[in-house]
Amino acid sequence: MKCQFCNQEMPNGAKFCYKCNKQIICLGCGEPLIANSPICVYCGKEIKLRQVQANVNHIKYSETETGKSFEASFSDETAGNVVDVFAQFLPIKRNPSTQQHQSLLRISQTEDANAQEVVDPAIEINNINPGNTEDLNKINNIFTVKGESIVLYEKRLKANSKRDQQARICLLFLLYYKVVVRKEVTREDVNNILKKENIYDGGFRAWLSKHRSYIIADNDTLELSPEGEEKAKEILNEVFDKTIEGAWKSNGGSGQTTTAKVSSKRKNPQLVRDLDLMPKNKETLDVFMEHYKYGKSSPQINLLFVYYLKQILCIDAVNQDHIYTCYRHLKLTIPNDIYQSLIDTISKKGWIENVSNLNVTTQGINEVEQKMKIQ
Repeated sequence: MKCQFCNQEMPNGAKFCYKCNKQIICLGCGEPLIANSPICVYCGKEIKLRQVQANVNHIKYSETETGKSFEASFSDETAGNVVDVFAQFLPIKRNPSTQQHQSLLRISQTEDANAQEVVDPAIEINNINPGNTEDLNKINNIFTVKGESIVLYEKRLKANSKRDQQARICLLFLLYYKVVVRKEVTREDVNNILKKENIYDGGFRAWLSKHRSYIIADNDTLELSPEGEEKAKEILNEVFDKTIEGAWKSNGGSGQTTTAKVSSKRKNPQLVRDLDLMPKNKETLDVFMEHYKYGKSSPQINLLFVYYLKQILCIDAVNQDHIYTCYRHLKLTIPNDIYQSLIDTISKKGWIENVSNLNVTTQGINEVEQKMKIQ
């Protein structure tokens, strides 16, 4: 079903549209409403418009010894050039973490500004992000503003391939726009930031088409779906996790790529001795594999192994050692470089993700349950 007000695709049974925030089904009789009608034409129930409360933002300033202080409150609707106006008399120390807010906030008029004594001498901008403050600080360290452009500041995104780097930049960029800029993102915006990193190509367009569950596309604009936002925050946490290493990085922005050195552990996977692939109370790996067609394709075998370990055995942390153990158990031909085999399955197929903690994507689940299963 579609919203009759903005034409947004909605799940069956939805009563309100998350995009335009309007009621689409009568809460009395359950029939669809007619756009702009003040009543339900089926039961006559009056339709009350939902009120959206405006966010209130706060800025505080204080200066030691001199006794100067300042505090202002303003809504999003009246926000406009706030930092540019007040920066003329506030001694703001700019850094990458706060520069985005100072450049992107604007103020057209001042409302409800009352000066009072402030204890904290720092500038505070509250309610910029409706979510977690820690997430806001992290995403502000990924991107920075130069002139009128937003550019990638932290390039070490823990990617495992060029395609993975493209995906990570795209999802983090959409997350940045959602929690900081609060503005729609166009396809051109996303393409431009990839072009600045010299990694934009046709493969990225193919990735977009394969991961529609992550992104909501409306004409020429893009935004994160709830699943996409979860994935973007997962990537954000990986970037600042010192225990995770990426296997791919750009070479000085030249467009060439180099592969990071792979540890000896990755080159030489080990058997997981306590991995029980013949459990008594669950389906064994041997029986599980009999239900699927896979031939000698390493990506398909990798997918089935990860699916079995995560979905059947419910193992929290799955890595290349677990996959290696599965190959050995079934006496299948092991890829010469099992780590690279997993990377290729991630980048070329999109069936699995996160080589350091493997998981099956929605696309991978569909591949196993809809295409590979023997009917």
